[in-house]
Amino acid sequence: MHNKGFIDMKQKITKLYLKYIVKSSKLFAVYVGIFIAVFLIMTMGLKLEIRTSYDAEMNGQEIKVLSEEKIKLTDKQVYVYIDRNQEVFPMEVSHTDYKNGAMYFYLNNNQNKIFGSATLEITTQKRSLFESIFTKAGVQQ
Repeated sequence: MHNKGFIDMKQKITKLYLKYIVKSSKLFAVYVGIFIAVFLIMTMGLKLEIRTSYDAEMNGQEIKVLSEEKIKLTDKQVYVYIDRNQEVFPMEVSHTDYKNGAMYFYLNNNQNKIFGSATLEITTQKRSLFESIFTKAGVQQ
């Protein structure tokens, strides 16, 4: 008896679907429009961090970037790792300095868990998923 009620409910839903979605193209277009609008609103609200990786040398509270490029931080948080598949260490930068043709990052407190050669990832910009998909797809800056 319980199974018969389920079948009746399924038939009612099928009839409603056929009546309002399949037979009425206007209502179908409204549903599609609503789903597209929800997708676009959600992609505009979701922010992505665009990060750039640099080779670096860790020495106590100092990170020396092995690049002659002057790097502008958009966030105080940087990520350091030797092998990305093992462990990534988030670290907070107190200040930066450019001297002797190299960029130096100085860490807050005693956060350094890595010494020697490592890879440094810096957030260079933040943009929405919408921007990444529709306006800057495949463009690196």
